[in-house]
Amino acid sequence: MALVQVANHTMTSAANTVTLTGITTNDPHVLFYRDVYMTSDGAVPAWRLTKASDDSANTSSNYENARMNIYSNQGKYDGANKSLTSFSAIGTGTTSSECHQGMITLMNFTDSSSYSYSIWQQIMTTETPEYVGPHGGGSLKVNEAHNGVQFFANTGNIANGRFTIYKVV
Repeated sequence: MALVQVANHTMTSAANTVTLTGITTNDPHVLFYRDVYMTSDGAVPAWRLTKASDDSANTSSNYENARMNIYSNQGKYDGANKSLTSFSAIGTGTTSSECHQGMITLMNFTDSSSYSYSIWQQIMTTETPEYVGPHGGGSLKVNEAHNGVQFFANTGNIANGRFTIYKVV
């Protein structure tokens, strides 16, 4: 198994969204991100899938997920959600010591006759501070081809981050 880079973005200033496209085959892809923090304390980083037809984010209410959040100083959280407009992480802070790292596996993206799936493993420090390790997965229940991912903040902007998508070959 090998990884071939298909998209890369390192932020140089705060932005409302970060979009990475370049997925052109139905092979599994892996998106790694690190050093992601926000311009507002408690802001939640989230992501949507981009449509292959025009590179725009699918903002429909067809995202579904299940996850387990493992906390350093409280009990775990198990949850599932339907009819969302994105996948999301947990609120974070505004400095490099309050940031997110993660890996998102992207599957079935270019097949327009079935759903696209994502599986994520993350590690982060919240603004409280607290260590959290969310693990989960979900699907966008729309039959359309996708070519990437768009990250955004639920409030304010993404202040910093490095994002790379690799094709698994």
